Amino acid sequence: MIIGYVRVSTGGQTVENQKLAIYEAGYKPDKWYEVNASSRKSLRKRRVNELLDMLNKDDLVVVAELSRLSRSIGQTILLIDELQKIGARLHCIKENIKLDGGKMDIQGKVMTTMFALFADIERDLISERTKEGIERARSEGKNIGRPKGPGKSKLDERRAEIIEYLKLGLNVSAIAKLVGANWNTVGNFIKSRNLRNEADTKTKITKKRKLETVKKPTLERSNEFWEKLTAGYRGHNTPDRMRTMFEHLMKLRPTNAIEIRKEMCKSLSVEQVPVKFLKKGLKRMVEMDLVTWDGDVNEKITWI
Repeated sequence: MIIGYVRVSTGGQTVENQKLAIYEAGYKPDKWYEVNASSRKSLRKRRVNELLDMLNKDDLVVVAELSRLSRSIGQTILLIDELQKIGARLHCIKENIKLDGGKMDIQGKVMTTMFALFADIERDLISERTKEGIERARSEGKNIGRPKGPGKSKLDERRAEIIEYLKLGLNVSAIAKLVGANWNTVGNFIKSRNLRNEADTKTKITKKRKLETVKKPTLERSNEFWEKLTAGYRGHNTPDRMRTMFEHLMKLRPTNAIEIRKEMCKSLSVEQVPVKFLKKGLKRMVEMDLVTWDGDVNEKITWI
């Protein structure tokens, strides 16, 4: 079996160039090990241990360059020793190293050790140059690292919509379904922009305003009307309790879902009513020709 091992250090890099080098050298691996991990990580995290465990005699491991497997001299020597014990083969394309199952001669050991040493030194040089660059940037007053603040989000365009949903008492999962995003993304967006406090502030301002009311004489309603309006409610939501709530709404005539929900809570003496309960009440009032409403909790409600 031919196994191709390719590794990159960061998520921004790609293994395609390493694969291409292996294909161009004439190898067609039966299995690939694609690893995204720094060379400073352990053999387990770089999946080298996993690779060694599945190797059998005469299996061939192909890498674009030796540093993909190891940048440490000690690890390289141990790795070659393990391959020899298994009887597996190793081909490193860039360095033209070929370990074909037998015992490596002195010249091969020297060459392999030298390449491992060069890779080890190169890693240290890269680290040193990175540290020097960071120190120089800091001395020039430049900010290093990720910019402060929440940054841009695909949900920025729907900020006002999400605030309205929060004002209605919807949880993160429900909002995520409505805006078509992952709940974790929505939760982070709400938290990073402090939208809950913003929604609470706007709701408090609304509470200070008087409800729009239209002074009309109270019309007498038949028992049949009230039975139809309050039908279908169960449990502690008795017909008498629901009639009192609807009479309260008909008297005040609020013109949006937020105000209606607030008055429902006040009439029923509860802290909050579910959105499902709110929608059911609005639909029932539409059926009884009390209001016109298109089914969107963000739209205005017009009393007839």
